[in-house]
Amino acid sequence: MTMTMEGYERYHQFVDRLTENNVDEYIDLPMIAVMGDTSSGKSSLLSNISLVELPSADVITTRCPIMLKMHHDSVRSACVKISWKDKPDVADAEFAERKIEEENWSSITSAIADAQAHIIKMSGKDVARDIVSVDMRGPHCENLTLIDLPGIVRATGRGESASLAEDIQSLMSDFLTNPRCVILAVLPCNVDFHNSQIIAEARKVDRLTKRTIPVLTKPDLIDHGGERSVKDLLLGAKTDSFDMGFHMVKGRGQAALDRNQSIEEGLQDEDNFFTNTEPWRSIDNKNLFSTKNLRVKLAALQMDLIQSSFKDIVSDLKSQREEALTDIQALGHVPANLADKRTLFYSIKKEILNTINTKTLYGHIHYIDVHSEMRPSAKFHVASKLFQDSLNSSKLANISDISIGTKVIAVHNGKDFRGEICYVSDNIVYLKEYVRNGATCTRVGDNDGEVKITQQGSRVYKQLSSGMKQELFLFERKLVHPDPKWISDYIEHYRPYKLPIFINTELFEAIVADLIKKDWAPPAMKLLDYTSEFMNSAAEDFIKDLNQTKPFPLLQTYLTNRSAEVVEFLTQEKQIHLREYVARDQVPYSQNHYLFENVCKLKTQRLMEEVLAALPVGTSVQINPSSLASTIKNVFQRNQNKSVDDHMAEEMMHAIDGYGKVALKRFIDDVPMICIEIMQMFADKLDEILSKTTDDELEHIIKASFNTVAKLNQLKQKAERLGKGIDALVCELVIALIINELYPFQRKLVRSDPQWISECIKHFHPNKLPVFINTDLFEAIVANLIKKDCAPPAMEFFDYTSTLMKDAARGFIEELKQTWSFPSFPSFLVNKSTEVVEDLTQGKRIQLEDDVTQELTPYTKNHYLFENVCKLKSQRGDSFIEIKPSDLALTVKGVFQRNQERSVYDHMAEDMLHVLSGYGKVALKIFIDKVRTYDMH
Repeated sequence: MTMTMEGYERYHQFVDRLTENNVDEYIDLPMIAVMGDTSSGKSSLLSNISLVELPSADVITTRCPIMLKMHHDSVRSACVKISWKDKPDVADAEFAERKIEEENWSSITSAIADAQAHIIKMSGKDVARDIVSVDMRGPHCENLTLIDLPGIVRATGRGESASLAEDIQSLMSDFLTNPRCVILAVLPCNVDFHNSQIIAEARKVDRLTKRTIPVLTKPDLIDHGGERSVKDLLLGAKTDSFDMGFHMVKGRGQAALDRNQSIEEGLQDEDNFFTNTEPWRSIDNKNLFSTKNLRVKLAALQMDLIQSSFKDIVSDLKSQREEALTDIQALGHVPANLADKRTLFYSIKKEILNTINTKTLYGHIHYIDVHSEMRPSAKFHVASKLFQDSLNSSKLANISDISIGTKVIAVHNGKDFRGEICYVSDNIVYLKEYVRNGATCTRVGDNDGEVKITQQGSRVYKQLSSGMKQELFLFERKLVHPDPKWISDYIEHYRPYKLPIFINTELFEAIVADLIKKDWAPPAMKLLDYTSEFMNSAAEDFIKDLNQTKPFPLLQTYLTNRSAEVVEFLTQEKQIHLREYVARDQVPYSQNHYLFENVCKLKTQRLMEEVLAALPVGTSVQINPSSLASTIKNVFQRNQNKSVDDHMAEEMMHAIDGYGKVALKRFIDDVPMICIEIMQMFADKLDEILSKTTDDELEHIIKASFNTVAKLNQLKQKAERLGKGIDALVCELVIALIINELYPFQRKLVRSDPQWISECIKHFHPNKLPVFINTDLFEAIVANLIKKDCAPPAMEFFDYTSTLMKDAARGFIEELKQTWSFPSFPSFLVNKSTEVVEDLTQGKRIQLEDDVTQELTPYTKNHYLFENVCKLKSQRGDSFIEIKPSDLALTVKGVFQRNQERSVYDHMAEDMLHVLSGYGKVALKIFIDKVRTYDMH
């Protein structure tokens, strides 16, 4: 009885078409390959299965794979053609398809032989990979496809290639290593099973024997007395179990062929043999015998293989084709003539002009990946911060700084104490030269061997190398001022031939110029060099990543060299600019009111502090006017007793201090603005340079390497073949998908810790004033979350609904078909209903994709968003609830101060988190409703 496998024929045809289009080069397809020695009876078996006389001769009968595609039909017909694997590029390579009908059915054998001979002739080999495809239909056919491979040879004959055995082995390996290929291992009963080469080859790739079926042939040639051993083998008693079991067939022997016995007569002879011959007729399981039973077994097996692997095949088709297309796009277009090369070059030039600033300077964000390398714009911000830190720690920026190591003058009891600060604690300063001796201050030698400063309670000690500790004398911080002695030394060393009572302005300018030259100019040049380096690196990486340049190494080198020239030119230009700027700033000048106010304040600050410190403290103190006047007079007299050089030095220090703070702000802003011009001017300058490229240069640099051309052709062939495979796909089986909830999107947005946003802000900061929220980053985060968390489940839910509708329509029609008198009408309705669902699905999918794209750009007028954001901005104020009335002012101030101490990135991150949280809730409701609406349609 013929088994038609109704309902699965479309899958069978689908896999056959994939094989015809060489999809098996890239995807493991389910198939049954027939393998065995040249004398194993393999061709006879295939002839019996297909009821077609395959070519036979004294030499190897199969020189290339023969694919026998059998389909059950009411009328016999066949088509013989070639599926090329390695089609030669010659004019006469084409082989005209041979159509065989009922009236010329006997010509199918010669058609197969002709196709095989054509392949061997075109390939110039004894064995070829190209396939003779035989598509047969008829009432005798099962829905079955088999691939006949050349038989294994151990020695070559006269006129045969020395590599024949290796070539056949290589061809077999292509099929053996396919995990979805069932191995039909043909071996004669009169050959020792354990020494069979085909079984040995099968075990190499199928160690658990889950996809190998040993087929025993020629049972009529078993030596007398050997039947028992073969019977045990057939029943699995002599070897490890084969999951699919053994099978036994009997083909036509040479005597039958000599008397021209037909295949049909041979099959009848086979049935008679197993029915009447011991020990075979005594075995209960008759399904182990005959070609007819094997044919049915293989048809059912093949359908199971196809059904179980169909989902993975479809997935592999799509993913590998997308991968091939992506790789093709990455390799780019290879132009054929000068005009095409010009078009390509100017396209690349335009892309560089329009895009490189986006990638390097502006920090526009298309996707979020904080693990990627920082943008050049972000790197520049980091370098600028290091430049700023370097200037902030310089001497010119810290003339009035009171810190460890500073040479100072401390005032105590109306006396000056010069020394070096070794410890600072709150409002107390300790000088390493002065120790406490009772209630008095005593100076000790500079080289007394102290090793470290320690604090015990409220006292500070210096530990001597001898182990001795000395308590340091404390001075009030407000009565300690930087010692201008270094300026006094300059005044004395560079005194002009003028009345020495006025400040030497030339000395002031020289000191400022020297400090800028030593402390500020090197970091400025370093920032410029660093900007040049990462612009060079960024441009090189940008050019390498251009898809259009990847096939052309000479073009990449040319563009990289030109970009390096541009960076070098701009760097030299900015070096001149920066040197001019530094030279200009070395001549002190400013109209900033802060300078004049600060200098005026500093002129009296020290005297004011000394006077205030000399005044009696406390409400119960009796103030004697004459004593008070004397105290104040002593302070001023001590100041008057200083030398004119001391006065000039102190006044010059105030001027240097004030000017340093003004110049610092200007320098910190202006230098990065000069350096950033390398990045700002790069694109236009490179465009100018590339516009001078000649046709001769284009002819030379736009040449794809041989490997690139070969790879591109391979990828195009792969994409084309896989595309044909996708075209062959009949959408009767849609994978049921289970939708994941959309709420992970909302959960991610309402995270309480905005650190992840802060990291994104730092990583993708554009070249702008870093105090405002980066709206591009906000939009990129929303788009990224929607793409990752919302779009996939929406599309899955959409496909799932489409599948449900198809299944429901099909089930409804199946229930009604019993009442119809037209057998083909239900199938027609099922097909039409499927087309309707697919048309609706396609239309609604486009709308849904448009809505998803629209949602990627955040926008709403929903009042809930604005109310929620305002609420969240003040939410943290709840921390005031537990405040005690007595601590109210202190606690409130502490809360606000703690908030003020957070970085600008933390503030921006928290604000952005509020907006993301509010927008996430609004967008989620809209998104869920839209998806449901489309699915209801």
